[in-house]
Amino acid sequence: MTMNTGHVLVMGGTFDPVHFGHTRLAQQAADKLDVEEIRLIPSLSPPHRAQPCATAQQRMEMLNLAVAGKPTFKVDRCEIQRGGISFSIDTLRTLRGQLPGAGRIYFLMGYDAYQKLPEWKCWQGLLDYVHIVVLARTVNAYNLSAPMRDLEARCKVADVETLQGWDYGRIAYLDIDAIEISASAIREMLKSGDRPTGLMADEVIDYIFNESLYEVGI
Repeated sequence: MTMNTGHVLVMGGTFDPVHFGHTRLAQQAADKLDVEEIRLIPSLSPPHRAQPCATAQQRMEMLNLAVAGKPTFKVDRCEIQRGGISFSIDTLRTLRGQLPGAGRIYFLMGYDAYQKLPEWKCWQGLLDYVHIVVLARTVNAYNLSAPMRDLEARCKVADVETLQGWDYGRIAYLDIDAIEISASAIREMLKSGDRPTGLMADEVIDYIFNESLYEVGI
């Protein structure tokens, strides 16, 4: 897809399954950041959470259904193709090499994941390639560890406008509307045979029932 700005918003995760809490939050963030491409990157084997219930191919199929007809979104299978543990530093380094020199990468994170960054591989190296954008709606208490407080002291900026003055290496909190949807709650609904209408795309729900994913109706 051709972009005018060359900037990309990246959202990673298992997307197990993908729901409106993913796509609508990403779109809100992209609108505030003036970004014309949202890159959804499903992990193959996440290092810091339980392994997905659905296969990589099934999660790819659901993502493609969820964003069909939405030209802003692109599903990127780079972590699945790479194999092994899905480390964000490897993904973002590769993505940085693929984008035009002036293009910025905004790495979208929820606060729970953000506060655990010191557990990630080469965590401080992430900012060599991207800006980190934290979803402020998820913040209940600013209980950051000392390493994270030090990182913020060096890299956090006050607002999006300041963030956009740098090519990479900065952190900003982004205020967006709350969308409280849980993939685990959706899986429980599906297991009971309930259709999570209004929580995810109808095409994704149909796919789940047709493929009998998540022990539908058991």
